[in-house]
Amino acid sequence: MRRPLIVHIHVPKTAGSSFRTLLQERFGSDHANLYVDDTYFVYGESYLEEFVSGRPSLCSISSHFIRTFPPRIAGRTVLYVTFLRHPVERFISYLTYARKYFHEIPDVGLLACLPPRAPELPLREMANWVLSRDVPFSENENYQVNFFARYHFRNIHSEDDDELYRASRLLLAKTHLQQFFFTGIAERMDESCERLAQLGNDLDIEMPHGPVGVENVSNEYRDDLEWINASDEVGARLLASMAEDQKLYEWSLARFERTRAEKVGPTDRSIPIGRRPPAPPLLTQLFWRSANQDFSESQSVQQHWVVGSDDAPYRLKLPRFDRVPVQFRLDLTDRPIILRVSRISLLNESGVEVWRMRLQTPPGQLCMAGITLIANASTGGILARIEDSDPMLLLPVEADALARLNMGGAIEIVMSAV
Repeated sequence: MRRPLIVHIHVPKTAGSSFRTLLQERFGSDHANLYVDDTYFVYGESYLEEFVSGRPSLCSISSHFIRTFPPRIAGRTVLYVTFLRHPVERFISYLTYARKYFHEIPDVGLLACLPPRAPELPLREMANWVLSRDVPFSENENYQVNFFARYHFRNIHSEDDDELYRASRLLLAKTHLQQFFFTGIAERMDESCERLAQLGNDLDIEMPHGPVGVENVSNEYRDDLEWINASDEVGARLLASMAEDQKLYEWSLARFERTRAEKVGPTDRSIPIGRRPPAPPLLTQLFWRSANQDFSESQSVQQHWVVGSDDAPYRLKLPRFDRVPVQFRLDLTDRPIILRVSRISLLNESGVEVWRMRLQTPPGQLCMAGITLIANASTGGILARIEDSDPMLLLPVEADALARLNMGGAIEIVMSAV
């Protein structure tokens, strides 16, 4: 079996340079750095296929510029590794780096995202300038979420739909990070690398190890940061501009802090199957949103039910909608479990099916978090492994089907517990 390929997705200003050095020291010439002086450059998957296939001994890659994440490259399984940083700290690090190295930056795209007199300005004035510019894929809002979501979204949607992108990007970023081999936390870099090395040992996969040696190369360019609060005009704009980054960071930190996943299902084999205590009820919740709205508890329906070991239909009634929904989000359960799902359908007010989910859709084409879908070839359905208490799946419902639900209806899920 060919060894997996470690691909370090290096989000700028997240201590990734220290991890890149660790990879270089461990793998030497079998490590590759793929970096260019162009903020907007992205390596295409065909280039990566050619690059990896021409280097059979390659062990690892580091890059700012890999923004889509195929599970295999040149026939090799890819282990994606990345690190997130608290959004405020990452933003300030970006500004101090720009102040220090402004006159040495060769990247004209990056320079266009910075104020012309950057080295002379206080950080608050730099932040005000950056936040006032509508520059694509810059630091003006939710950089880390956009890093993991924007390019994949463009690949699966032929037209730019900014409203749909903004509604789904956080979930799409979570989906990618959930499928990564490891997501570390920059503020806990030593612990992150220790955990990564142990994870490699557990799976008999060689990982770099040793002291990380994190160095903040521009810390001396910090000045007063008291303005970063909700009562300061610029501080409030900054905090608002990274609201989704903050959610992504907190979600990743919570995952990081779970030392071991909860085991699914009963573990006491001494209890005969027919005498097991009944499973606690599950909560399923369906959210919807109309154009220019976010998902909210007020626009949702929910139901508790006990899911047995035999397939059965579970139906949530939908109300009559004042405005036609543009998107549904299904939270399948409220706790870890494995479910066998045979069908997910939407029915109109007369009980006629207007949409059915293609359960064999490749997971990479779906937006989800906290859930892993595995095709069940024997039944044509899927196994849904729920990994935490807040799993989310955006249902890929076409616009014409959504329009046929304006009088209400139901969602019906045929499933059973494994």
